[in-house]
Amino acid sequence: MNLSILQRMLAFILLPAIIGLIAVTALNYHSANTALNNQINEELQLVLHGQKVELSNTVNLLSSTMTNFACNTDVIKFLRLKESADTENTNDETAVLEQKLKENILQLVKNYGLLRDVGLVDKNGTVLIHSTKSFIGNSVADRKYFQAALQGGIEPVTIQSKANGRLSSAAGFPVKDGDSIIGVVYTTTALEEMAHTTTDTVQIAQTGKCFVYDKTGKLLMHPDTKLVGAEDGSQPWFQYMLSAQAGHYEYEQNDAKMLAYFDRIPLADWLIIISVEKNDILAPVRSMFTQSVLAACLTMLIVGLIIVFVAKDIVGVLRKLASFIERIARGELNLPADEEAALVRGGKRGDEVGIMARGTKEMLDGLRRLLNTEEQKAEAEEAAKKSGSRHGRSTGTEQNRQCPAGKYAFSSTGIAADSHYCFLCFRTAFSSNRAFRTRRTKPS
Repeated sequence: MNLSILQRMLAFILLPAIIGLIAVTALNYHSANTALNNQINEELQLVLHGQKVELSNTVNLLSSTMTNFACNTDVIKFLRLKESADTENTNDETAVLEQKLKENILQLVKNYGLLRDVGLVDKNGTVLIHSTKSFIGNSVADRKYFQAALQGGIEPVTIQSKANGRLSSAAGFPVKDGDSIIGVVYTTTALEEMAHTTTDTVQIAQTGKCFVYDKTGKLLMHPDTKLVGAEDGSQPWFQYMLSAQAGHYEYEQNDAKMLAYFDRIPLADWLIIISVEKNDILAPVRSMFTQSVLAACLTMLIVGLIIVFVAKDIVGVLRKLASFIERIARGELNLPADEEAALVRGGKRGDEVGIMARGTKEMLDGLRRLLNTEEQKAEAEEAAKKSGSRHGRSTGTEQNRQCPAGKYAFSSTGIAADSHYCFLCFRTAFSSNRAFRTRRTKPS
């Protein structure tokens, strides 16, 4: 395969450079993508853990507060008195305890802004004392949190207000007198206010959010309050997170690829999730990759232009030198003025091409000097021949002369005295005359 110098430079310099730049760009992208993914993994887990701890501490604080209230001796005494009120008249002590407990409940709601309602219920489910007077006398016997508390457990339940649609988490705490459960203290926690101080403060990239589900798939907390209350329990990604307890998961939502890290809040039995669009969180790597590709393309363009410029410069001089040598080989020693000037300019270069141009110019000048010398000799010999012929005819005698090589004698008639021509002189004269005739007959 015959390739020009320009083609060779493009094939063996530019092409490897392009391949190298592509490899470096791909390697940088892979390294940056791996490093960013590791960093994202660490940071999202840290944020998730922080939110889990904060929510768990809040839930634990409320739980311990209500558990301590349920263990209050005044609460136990009041419930025992209310049990005996069915057969005996209510005495002043019951009224005093009731007033005292009402004040304590109101103080709890005031001190803990997350507490929406607090109530004291007897073992039949009747509300005896409540932070909201209108709830006194109502029955909560059918509520799951009440039934769980009667069994000695705590099972938070999500309830939604019919008036404003706001969600709350209700939980019951058993009141024990010895081994017997004689009543329940229950509370409703304002989830919206809890979200304001916890999950709503998380902002990751442009689309990252932290939100909380209960175990049924109801959305309890979310920065977008319009989404609160949504039922996502049937979603495959939620079912996976619910069964996996903790970890990370990639899924699609609204045609966007999402990356989610999740964990459980044991006491409340909630699922806390941090989710972000992958394209959003990987945007820095994509931006860096785009910039790297642009830089590589610009570098390849610059390198290509330099190679083309240098190659054209070298190739131009070499082509002229090749043309000069071909013409010299044909015996054309007289070159046009512009071509000879180009040869002189090429000889001024300081590289190997300049050395070739100077050598070609010196060779051309040497051939010209040699040709001039041979022409002068031929003209002198021709003049001598003519002079000898005229002299021989006038005298009738044969004049002998020596050949330029000095080996054989020639007569004035051109016949050697020993019947042999000098081969050296014959070849030199023949070559010189042929070159001279070629130069004369062919235009420059």
